[in-house]
Order: sequence, then structure tokens, then C-alpha cells
Amino acid sequence: MEEAARTARRTAAAELYAAGLTLGNVASRLGVAPSTVHLDLKALGITCRPQQKHPIPEPRQCTRDGCDRIFLPTGAQLTKGFGKFCSRACDHEAHRIHPVPEQRVCARPGCERRFTPTGANVAMGWGRYCSKRCSASMTVIGKRTNGRFVACPNCGTEKWHYNVQPRPGRFCSRECWGLYRWARGLGGIVDFVKAARYTPATRQRVLGRMSGHRAIGARGNGRPPNYTEIQQAAVLELREKNPRLGRKALAERIGISEKSVRTILGSQ
Repeated sequence: MEEAARTARRTAAAELYAAGLTLGNVASRLGVAPSTVHLDLKALGITCRPQQKHPIPEPRQCTRDGCDRIFLPTGAQLTKGFGKFCSRACDHEAHRIHPVPEQRVCARPGCERRFTPTGANVAMGWGRYCSKRCSASMTVIGKRTNGRFVACPNCGTEKWHYNVQPRPGRFCSRECWGLYRWARGLGGIVDFVKAARYTPATRQRVLGRMSGHRAIGARGNGRPPNYTEIQQAAVLELREKNPRLGRKALAERIGISEKSVRTILGSQ
């Protein structure tokens, strides 16, 4: 009985598959899994057709004016109605609204900087000045307003500030503000890390690096060293006289740990 039902199912699957239905459609009609239909066809000696989700693409020419490149799009692009251009650059140029601008010189007297404005700025009659400062200096208010360059106390980067600005910032960024305070002892390590706006993982790594073991005379808030200044000078003197001495030999002669010798040599 089971053999007769299996034979009838295989015959029906072969007929439906020969009619042009896919494995999934045949399986839904017979109420079985697609893998069962595949095994039934394989048992009858029928080779399954390759399942094409997208149409087979053919080489075509880029549709952008002036581009004669022949390319092969993907089947997914053809299904979605794409695949007309050979590259994104050609796609961008074909849909460009404004023409490509040319390089020009800043219109502010005394500024000879060359720059390339955007196509939208040129279409709207803008793009005459290389920066906002040059543009503001040529307006009526800008001509009557004086300003100056203020150097960042930490990195030395100059930034323009108008005199009418209330209390212009001294630093170019919050990170420079934090580095300046930490280097001069005006704020703790936590303040520096908060000012730098690190991620939690980076904050943990930086705090561990800054609060670790430190050598004598080094800047940091770590644990006090396990050796004295005399021992540190003795290690450096022996190493200078005999550079071939290793950390273990230096530690035995001075009477300190090998880790302390590594800390002394690493701080120089």
C-alpha cells in the first residue's frame, strides 16, 4: 500500500514538474516538503532545473552620455530595475543637477587661496569666498568688526575669534582642555578622561595605564616605586658602564627586584 502511494506521488510530481512548476509549487500541491519532491524526481531519473531567482543578465552598454563602457549587471539589479550604469560615478553624473564647478581664487582682497566650491553654491550665486571668515569679513557688519587669532594653549592651533564674541574659548577642543589641566596638575585623571569623551572600554584602558606603577620623577598618579633614588642612579650607572648587563644581573647587584629594574630602564 505504501509502495503504491509512493509511486503515485512520484508520477504526479514528475507530471507537475514537467508542466513547468517549480519544486516549491509542486511540493505545496502534493502536501510534502520540497526535499521529498527532489528525491522523488531523482528516483525517477529526472534532472532538476537550476532554480533562477533572478533573470540571467547579459552584457550591456552604460546609458550615461559619453560613456561607452560594456559591463555585466547582476540579476538582482535587473529584478529591481537597476543596472543601467556601469558604476556609481556614472550614476551620479547622469543624475547631476548642477554642472561641475571649476577651481577659483577667493574674492576677498589679500586672500589668494584657491578652492573649488560646490555646484549648488555656484548655481545660487555663492561660492565666492574660500571660508566663512572671508565671507563674513566682506559683509557690512564684518568690515566694522575686528578680530584676532587665538592660539590654543595646549596644541598651539590658531582659531579666529571676533572681538564682539563674549569670552572666546582659549582651547580648540575639550580634549585639549583636559590635556592642559592634567599636564599641570589642575585636574585629576578622571577629569581628563571625561573631557576627552572616551568610550567605556577606552576609558578603562587609559585609566589603568595612567594609574599604574610609575618611576621616580615621572609624571603620574600611580603607586610609589619600590626603590630609592640612590638605587635608581646605581642601576643607570652600571648599565652605562656595561651595556651587556641584563635586568636580572642588575637586580642582583643592586639588591632590587627585576621588575623595578625594568621600570627604571623603561622610564629613561
